[in-house]
Amino acid sequence: MDKQQFKTVSKVVGKIVLAAAATAGVITLLAVMPGLPMALSPLLGKNKWRDRENYYKKYTKKIIKRLEKRGMVKILERKGETMLAITKLGKAQLDKWQLGDLKIDKSKKWDGKWRIVIFDIPEKMRRHRDEVREQLKELEFYYLQNSVWVYPYPCEEIVQSIAKAFDLLPYMIYIEADYLGNDKYLRQAFNV
Repeated sequence: MDKQQFKTVSKVVGKIVLAAAATAGVITLLAVMPGLPMALSPLLGKNKWRDRENYYKKYTKKIIKRLEKRGMVKILERKGETMLAITKLGKAQLDKWQLGDLKIDKSKKWDGKWRIVIFDIPEKMRRHRDEVREQLKELEFYYLQNSVWVYPYPCEEIVQSIAKAFDLLPYMIYIEADYLGNDKYLRQAFNV
């Protein structure tokens, strides 16, 4: 397995483990393991998985240990069973990973309103500010100026998800505007 494939598989396994723990609250370690071969087979190829099943089970345990070391899960012993519980930090990481799956519905005709996202995130939270900017870029928002981004389609829920994922609700504002002066270049940029 090359380095890039290793990173991809690690992220997928981490997502599966955190999602399972988040859904169940507390889950047995054995309940996480059986579903992994099927989840990973598109990445690794079915034959590779079958040939190396024990290797990947050990690998999964390593990832779970790494998640525990990073404070994203707690490993508990209950009635002779190993249990897994997601932590607040793990839930936050899962929320961030799920941001990559966000998509804005552009299928409807533009309603003539501009969606404006404004944020004033303190310097001590610079890393989160940069991550918010990256998310907005990925979602194809238009950079208007430093902390002002524009989009033509409804996206309030997505903006709220981003703010919650980075714990920035007090610092971000979502506005819907009927009029935005000199918006010709915006209309051209979004083809609306």
